[in-house]
Amino acid sequence: MPLVDDDDFDLGAPTLLEMWKHQVVLVTNEAEYLTHELVKARQNIAKLVEMNEALSKDLQALQMRTLGKAQPMACGASGGLPLDRPVHLADSPRQPA
Repeated sequence: MPLVDDDDFDLGAPTLLEMWKHQVVLVTNEAEYLTHELVKARQNIAKLVEMNEALSKDLQALQMRTLGKAQPMACGASGGLPLDRPVHLADSPRQPA
């Protein structure tokens, strides 16, 4: 009785070329899937940008009606700090430890 059960290899082991061809198929399928996902993500980002622009215009219109002037818009990455002064590291919101 052999120490290693090799019954699963009765049909033969794949050659190196067959393994490479299979790997090419796998990578190609993954690249196609990721390309499709990237297109969807870009479409979602474009929609979000459009929504943000529309909401910003609505906000400025409301500010003009209520305050008589529009407040300067702050970048979301700056943590909502005003745009009329430089941002310093000490001004940044602290991240929880």
